[in-house]
Parts: sequence; structure tokens; C-alpha cells
Amino acid sequence: MSITEQQTVFIPPPASITTMSAPFAAITLQSLHENAVHTMSSPFNFSAEAFNLLKKTIAPFLNEETLNDIFFLPPLALSPQKPTPNRNTLRHLFESLAFINQPPTSYNDACHFFCHKNGQLHKLPPAFQQAVKKAIFELQGIEFYLDRIDSFWSAEHENYPITNKEYMARSMATQLQCVNLIRSQDMSLSLESVDLLLRLAHLNITPRAYFYTVALTQPEYAAHIPLIGAFLITRNAEDQGDHVNPCVLYLPGVKLQQFDSIAMMKTYLATHLINPIAPQNPLPACIALRQHTTLGDLIGRGALDLQHINLSPFSITPGFFNDHLQLLIDKHKQDITYLWSQPERLTAAATNQRPFEPRYPSNRSAFEFFSDCVINRAIPAVTAWRESQRPAVEPEDKPTSLKPIKLHFIYHQDLEDSRLLSVSNLLSAFLLKPPTLPLMKQGFFSWIVTELEHISGRKVELIEIDKKSAPELYTFDYISTSEQDAIDRWEQAVIAFIERTSQPTSPLDKFILLTRHSVVPDNVLGVTYHKGQFAIACAMSRMTPAHEIGHMLGAKHEAGAIIYDGWWSETIMRSQYQRSVWRADTYRFSDENREHIQAYLSQFE
Repeated sequence: MSITEQQTVFIPPPASITTMSAPFAAITLQSLHENAVHTMSSPFNFSAEAFNLLKKTIAPFLNEETLNDIFFLPPLALSPQKPTPNRNTLRHLFESLAFINQPPTSYNDACHFFCHKNGQLHKLPPAFQQAVKKAIFELQGIEFYLDRIDSFWSAEHENYPITNKEYMARSMATQLQCVNLIRSQDMSLSLESVDLLLRLAHLNITPRAYFYTVALTQPEYAAHIPLIGAFLITRNAEDQGDHVNPCVLYLPGVKLQQFDSIAMMKTYLATHLINPIAPQNPLPACIALRQHTTLGDLIGRGALDLQHINLSPFSITPGFFNDHLQLLIDKHKQDITYLWSQPERLTAAATNQRPFEPRYPSNRSAFEFFSDCVINRAIPAVTAWRESQRPAVEPEDKPTSLKPIKLHFIYHQDLEDSRLLSVSNLLSAFLLKPPTLPLMKQGFFSWIVTELEHISGRKVELIEIDKKSAPELYTFDYISTSEQDAIDRWEQAVIAFIERTSQPTSPLDKFILLTRHSVVPDNVLGVTYHKGQFAIACAMSRMTPAHEIGHMLGAKHEAGAIIYDGWWSETIMRSQYQRSVWRADTYRFSDENREHIQAYLSQFE
């Protein structure tokens, strides 16, 4: 069985980045960004936290019952007939609480919880009733969610012996210097701007730079709107009034932008960001939710211009990035509190199991730091370099009579929503456009098809399983407590689909489910049996589907290799325990694994 786990990433100190050469800075930035996104997937998943609370609450009382087997009824509605599961199950109740912060209309405090045993209605014991109602009460209060946020930031990082807060602060510091180096190499930042950003890596550089926070202030309307997390670095102090004063502005979730003067920076903000006719205003990512209405009103009135953009000086310290991250954390908690305080309530349709929109929207953009540079500069640079390292594959002119390898794949339902796709930075190439089939094929499969055809001399057919023809695969419940359980259930589901559709298959038909989440939460990203036919692969990594396909064709972890061809790269089957941020991925199997795959395929005509 194959297990692909999230890799541990070493964070080089920011000062060390300044001596890197291409493509090292781009590779480092992309890897650190991906891991920061992975790290940040936890504190925003309040629905998972709610179900974890439920699991801990009811686990001591359950035998073989599931959340769909337990249901609630008002005292006067007791009957031997089980109610509609979609309306009255414990699962539906907690989904409603987790997503819209209120129970279904069919539930009230007088309800009791039941299950069926031997065809008879069975009321669960008083201790169960009390425990569940206590959890329901706790989930309707804001403190539950705020406590989860604080607990996350103070907890130790899953792959690094420091807290999540310290990890993200260090990651931002290093990512900033990666961005600085990448943009100096492609000349999108001037030497003066590069020099200013070095102040955040080397605090002892002289002459000093000046640092400012940014806010929108309108005294006439008693409005003060800080741009939380935004900062400006300038060569000279604002009050010196120089016409030429190089500066760099950072806006969380937006971009890093250089200007020749503070006046030009303010003109940029006034023209592009607080302009009432601007097509899209990116400022809300760094403005507290409670101030969005005020900002919109001021922009609509045309009440903001250059004179309302104010700078406040601050002193840079070794704890700058920790302090910066704390500002973002505090904003997140304030936003959650604001959303919770709003009187509006969403309603859940009684006939649909999953009609919910999140009660607390996940906006991670401020914590993703430099997405603009990753998407528009680092990924293209790394992709171009990797393309240059691929060995040329000579086309096969001779037709082959060998049976083709058929890779059947289906995208899980949880990859449909573009908001969910942003969880994986490796999918960021698709974020600016819909995740169409050609784009997804290119990102996950086109290169592995080329590699397999080169190795085997066989045609490799890529076959998408349409969600309409296989809804049971499209919505397959793949998350499990063990990888063996998940892959065994996936195998059974695919076999049932094959039998239902009367499809002829052979051992060279391989069936892959691409998912948003890992199979075992916070653990394995992909799973299959060695030389098997069925695999589940998380889209968190572009290498995971290829890795699982390799296992199905006989490739092994221990036969993975590091290849040097102008830069150190790791082949497809390298275990995630062995991977390093210092090395790139190479889109091929090692020579030894190529031999393993050829040996496996030799048994088939």
C-alpha cells in the first residue's frame, strides 16, 4: 500500500535567501507558500472542529450507530416509524449548527434523541441526551470558535518544533526575501526597492529605512479605517517632502508594489483602490468586516481621496513578523465575532442533505502573503525551468499491438467549487480561470502519460468518468480513519460501477479519484495497493496522482532517486519523508522504477 504524506519543510533564514540563484528562490517560495496554505487550512475549518466536538461527545455512548442512525423527535411525536433522515438526523443537526449557527427548525430544547434497535424505537440514555445538548449549546456561542483559533496558533506545528504562529511568521519573513530576489532577477523591482526590502532581512543595514502603517481617515464622517497588515517602507521620512523618495507598499492578499515617491503611492491607492468606478476593490482583504459598509459608503460618496490616506510611523524590531501576524490573527477573530453578531440567519432546506454555505467564510488571502508573486512569477519560472530539464522523448513512429494502459479518473465533488480549489497552491495555475478538463489534465496527467508511453511503448488512454454517469463515485465518502478502509471501500464502489455499466476491464485499467482533502485527515495524501487497480489521490500535490499510478504499475519508494541535471531534482516515487524543499520535482521515474514498471507490464500482451 502506498502512503503519501505532507512533507516537512525546513525554513531557511531570510538573510540566506539573498545569496540564492535562480531557480532556487522561486522553488523555495513556491514550496513555502504551499506549506503555509496547507498549515492555514486548519483554523478556518470550523465545521470540522464542530464535528470533532460531536465525536468526542458521543463516542463513549455509541456501539455501531452512525450520525445518520441517531435522530431527534419532540416529546409528543414519538412513533415507531423512523423520521426522514434528511430532516431529523444528528448529522443534519450538527451540519446546521456548524454552517449556519442555528439548529434546524424541527429541533428545540425539548427534543430527545433516539435510534432504532431490533426494529424498535430506542431512546438514548440521559447521559447521552445531556452531553449532546451541552455540545449544541456550546456550538451556538462565539467563544467555541475563538478558542479554536487561539488553540491553533499556540499549538505546535505538525511538521516543525515551533508553534503555528512562529512557523507562519518565519515563513512570511523568508517568503518576502524570496519575492525580493525573484523580482530583482526579473527586474520587476528596482535596485532601490530591493535594497529597501533587505531591511526586513538585515535589521542592521545603514542608512536606515522608514516604516509606516496605512489608514484611510475621513474626519467629516468620523471614519478611521486602518489597512490591517499593510505597511510602507521608504528611503526618507514622509515629512522631508522629497519629490523622489523610493518606497515599497505591501497590501495583504493583494501585492507588493514599488513607487518613486509617497505621493505616487497615494495616487495609486486613490486611483485604483478607492475609486468608486474601479471594477473591483481589493482593499477589503485588509479591512475589518465591520468597516466594509463604511468603506463602501465613503467610496460611493466619493469622500476619499489623496488627503485621506494617512501614514503612521513605527519602528522595526526583530519581532516584526510575529507582530504582523498577530495583527492578522486579531482581525480574523474580530471578523468572526462580527459575523456571529449579525441578526441574519440562513435557513437549511429540509429535503437536501448539504444545502449549506459556511456561516464563517474562509478568507485566507491575508495569510497567503505573496500569492500574486507565486502565481504570476514563481510558478511560471519553476515550470519553465522544469520543462528545460525534461529529457527529450522521441516519438514512436511504429504502431504497437500491445494493450493500452487506461487511466480512468474522476474529480470528486469537493473539487467543484473554485473557492475550495484555492486550498491547493499547486492548483493556483487554474485559479484565474475555471478548472476545465483540459487544464486539469495538463496539470495532473499529461506529463505522466508522456512518461509512461516512453517507458512502456504502449498507448496510454486518459478517460474521465463523467459525474452524471457515476454519481456514487463523484460523491464518494473517501475520508476515513485508515487508508486501508478508504481504498477497500473505493475498490468496492468502482467494481459496483463497472458491473452496473457492463464495462470490460483488464488489470491495465486503473481507476483514480482526485480529491480536495487527504484520505486520513492531516496524514496521507494518497493511497493504493501495490500493483492494484484503484487509487485515491489528493489534489494538494501535483505529484500525488502520478505517485499512486506508479505504485499501481509496480514502482517502489525505495527505488526513487535524486537526479542532478543543472539542479537537484527528486523523481516521482520519492517518499515525502525523504523530500526536501531544497530540491525540485522531476517529471519522471528513476531508472530503477522504470525497470520495475516494465517488468510489471511485461506480463500483459
